Amino acid sequence: MIFVVFWLAVGGACGLMNTMFAAISRRKRDIGVLRLLGFARWQILASLLIESLVMGLVGGVLGCGLGAMCNGVKASSIVSSGQGGPGKFVVLIMTVSGDTVLPGILLSAAMGLLGGLLPAIVAVCRRPLEALR
Repeated sequence: MIFVVFWLAVGGACGLMNTMFAAISRRKRDIGVLRLLGFARWQILASLLIESLVMGLVGGVLGCGLGAMCNGVKASSIVSSGQGGPGKFVVLIMTVSGDTVLPGILLSAAMGLLGGLLPAIVAVCRRPLEALR
């Protein structure tokens, strides 16, 4: 499970990174104006990171909410051992509890921060006058 969760988290962080790059490219003039008005780079970086953190947390809360609606759902399958051998009956029961929700929310927050870090750094490193062109 950890292997699957890791790769899903990487994919989610890349999706959030793509969204942040698009949002920042549309607001590059606004960021340039903020820099010319005297806002420090760290202040703009912090605001962009907070934005990506909120996006990650909203996604995590929605995901946990959808998962909670599936609490107690059962899925069953018969797994055979090969050429006519006896099969095993496997039952999977979806269980959502505080032990699974809290790590999910924390993982989504980490994905939000990591996914927004590179776009925020790129936006902050741009010169203010170049951003206005």
